[in-house]
Amino acid sequence: MKSLEEFLSEKREITIHTLASYIRQYIREYCQPMLQEHQEELVQTFDKAGEYAYGVFSRMLFQQLREQFKQA
Repeated sequence: MKSLEEFLSEKREITIHTLASYIRQYIREYCQPMLQEHQEELVQTFDKAGEYAYGVFSRMLFQQLREQFKQA
């Protein structure tokens, strides 16, 4: 997957729809592998703390994306 900077450099106009498109693509590519990689840890977190595990997963999933937005 291209970095956010590469993706945006190919667009003639950057709108909220452009950013949403990149985020959708990012989620499609990284969500399932990230979930599989951290499944045991997330299940343990859910067993101990319930829905807090969803927050843990979202932080894992979006950490790289946040960094890309900071750099762009």
